[in-house]
Amino acid sequence: MTVPLPRSKRILFTLLPALALLCIIAAIEAGLRLFAPSLDVPLVTVERLKGEEWYQINRRYLERYFPPGIVLLPEFKPTLFRRAKAPSTFRVFCLGESSMFGSPYQMSATIPAILRLQLRRLLPGREVEVINLGASAINSNVIADVAHRIPEFAPDLVVLYAGHNEFYGPDGVGASWPEKKLPFLTRWKYRLRDLRIARLITRWIGGRAAAGGDHDERNLMKIVSRGALVPSGSPDEARVYANFERNLEEIAQTFRTAGIPLIVSDVTSNLMFPPFAPESAPGFDDIARRVESGNGPDVLHALEAASASDTSNAFLTYWRGRCLLAGGDTAGAVTFLRRARDLDLLKFRATQTTNAIIHRVCVRQAVPCVGADSLFRALSPGGIPAENLFWEHLHPRAEGYYHIAGLLLSATVVEHLLPLPGVPVTRPVAMIPFDTDSLAIPWIDLAYADLSMRQLTTHWPFQHFQAPAVVMPSASDALRKIATDVYTLAISWDAGCYQTALEFRREGRLDRAATTYRALIEDWPINGQAHYLLANVYKESGNLNAACGAYEASIRLEPGYPYARIELGLILTNLGRFDEAIAQLQKALELLDASAPAGARASACYGLSAAYANTGDFPSALRWIDESVRLAPGYQPALKLQARLRATHH
Repeated sequence: MTVPLPRSKRILFTLLPALALLCIIAAIEAGLRLFAPSLDVPLVTVERLKGEEWYQINRRYLERYFPPGIVLLPEFKPTLFRRAKAPSTFRVFCLGESSMFGSPYQMSATIPAILRLQLRRLLPGREVEVINLGASAINSNVIADVAHRIPEFAPDLVVLYAGHNEFYGPDGVGASWPEKKLPFLTRWKYRLRDLRIARLITRWIGGRAAAGGDHDERNLMKIVSRGALVPSGSPDEARVYANFERNLEEIAQTFRTAGIPLIVSDVTSNLMFPPFAPESAPGFDDIARRVESGNGPDVLHALEAASASDTSNAFLTYWRGRCLLAGGDTAGAVTFLRRARDLDLLKFRATQTTNAIIHRVCVRQAVPCVGADSLFRALSPGGIPAENLFWEHLHPRAEGYYHIAGLLLSATVVEHLLPLPGVPVTRPVAMIPFDTDSLAIPWIDLAYADLSMRQLTTHWPFQHFQAPAVVMPSASDALRKIATDVYTLAISWDAGCYQTALEFRREGRLDRAATTYRALIEDWPINGQAHYLLANVYKESGNLNAACGAYEASIRLEPGYPYARIELGLILTNLGRFDEAIAQLQKALELLDASAPAGARASACYGLSAAYANTGDFPSALRWIDESVRLAPGYQPALKLQARLRATHH
């Protein structure tokens, strides 16, 4: 006769296999953390540069939010900022999607870069760090998750520009059925993916998917959306809006709890861009030609009749707006163009509801909110955001990004978030005027945008549209080659800047070369080499005072680099600052090692001779000029000075 086990033992025996499995998984996880560091993908890595430790944003951090094997993985910009934040540092984190990332620009014509430059002008003597955490194809699911990490880096301000990717970003309309019913599961999923064992499995799956996948599908818009259509008023639309509102609430509460100021902007888009879906309607295939040829009012009645039986058709609604605009009814046109954008079945543009949610949450959470959409309307005739502010359906051109950065800057001042004693804070601050040179936007950034937009707008879902290029058509073959190399990642953006600056110097376009070196400095202020090259350009253009400042900055950053001291010493001599010149040139001679070119020593000796001669110390002047000629017998300036000194004082 079998004696039944007690209930407690039956439960124990039932749980033992599960507990054993959990122990095995925990052991594997611990082993992977110890022996497979490549599986760790932190938000920041620690780099040691110029004797200091710096944080660098990990551009691969976003892999946890996307399916394994995705062909085009969106990335963060690898921004650097100091690990040890100085008391005088003003640190800003910028959150958002591709518009905050700066698409289609690479580095300098972006909201964070322009905001950083404006802040440095307002806060002279303080270090300003602006960290760009915008990325293409992400949405508030990702932003809310990343936001929890930001307080540990002690920002003084966080700014947010987001809302366009709610439908097609991670776990938008493509969320799994359980996540649609229980939204909190999305955050648990992200945490699970952070386990090393989960990352190992997803990379294995991703490798197999990449090996057998469609490598021709390199269209990020197609990858993230999978062509999913979202009708207005559908359950999917309502769920995405509710999720967006929850995420915004969570983001605001995260920073409020940490005591970090947050400024939010609503988002804007190009109302004149036609809806992606549907692309047409029966009987109206040639409507664009008819409206653009001045026949808009004639077809308005036909559109109205067609719309009566299909009120949610974005195509018909859009062209009703265009017809009204052609007939001079701008107010009516705005109404229909907005509605057409909102009815678009491919929701790559944020709707009026999106902006209403942004403003509603900001009011509830007492978060300052600026209106990018209303500003763009104010800047445009008739209140329709002008096409010249946009590249395509939603990405602003450099001038558009400039205006959004200005809104965020003004709000920062008005909200008393900057240490600006004595500066009025009841009105917007004066910004550096929009100009690519004054904003240190280099040619390579403008060329990168041309190439990026050509790539984007010649693929799905764009039809019969291509954004006109700005700088590439008039560029030389050499410049085009450099731009293409940067765009295809054959060389880095920094290398592209150095190479284009050299081309501009060869062409005599010193202003463009100076802008390029300034862009490098704005991106990495402790770049001593860029300061030195900028000084050389200033010297070539005859701006000696500016050259002195740039050489001095180079010397502060690279005190062991003798050539900046030589050039500075020669200029100081020309400016009559002889004692300073002597100090710089003597130090340069000390730093020049045996392998240094004789011409460098000869130049330093020549400068010392000229400086001593001007102070009246002619024996020293003769000694140094003789040494210069000995080092470089054919050095004509030294020979001429030697002849004058000997003729006068022998």
